[in-house]
Amino acid sequence: MADPATMEELRKEMGEKVTIPVPEGMIPVHAPLVDGTATVAVPGGAALAAPGDLERLRESMEPELVMSTLAGQLAVFRLPGDAAVPEWAMQGAFSSITRTPHELSIVTSIAAVPADAQRTSGPWTAFMVHGPLDFALTGILSRIAAPLARAGVSIFAISTYDTDYVLVPSADAERARSALTTSGTCRFADA
Repeated sequence: MADPATMEELRKEMGEKVTIPVPEGMIPVHAPLVDGTATVAVPGGAALAAPGDLERLRESMEPELVMSTLAGQLAVFRLPGDAAVPEWAMQGAFSSITRTPHELSIVTSIAAVPADAQRTSGPWTAFMVHGPLDFALTGILSRIAAPLARAGVSIFAISTYDTDYVLVPSADAERARSALTTSGTCRFADA
């Protein structure tokens, strides 16, 4: 590592005078060098990055997410917006009820949904982000959704006051866990 005085002297001497030809497929980046090191750098802090490098760098600087898999399988059920909430909707350890003018969406234990229910999707497996999460945090769901999308896993997201839940088709649950852990997005407390 070059000492800060030497790096500053080089920046003053060469700073804006250096021109770097940018190889095809690379992106020019200007980022001050904090400790005088970089993979590819010149005085003044210019560097070259391959597409995707900046996103991976940003993700690596974010706090680690810890997730757990909730026990049991869930179902997503739809009723008309003016329907009453059925008693069975609140059975089980996890349920979520959302009403809009157009629909009443219910997420609950798959065992609680009547056999004759229509407009039901499932089984789903729920992953919980350990919280509480500060309302000022941004990008939590996108950090989770991106590796799952790359793995071809669909999601159904639910946010509460304290945290986020991501439901994945139960048939894809192991593939989803693998995608989240190998991407460095999170670690599972119930591993």
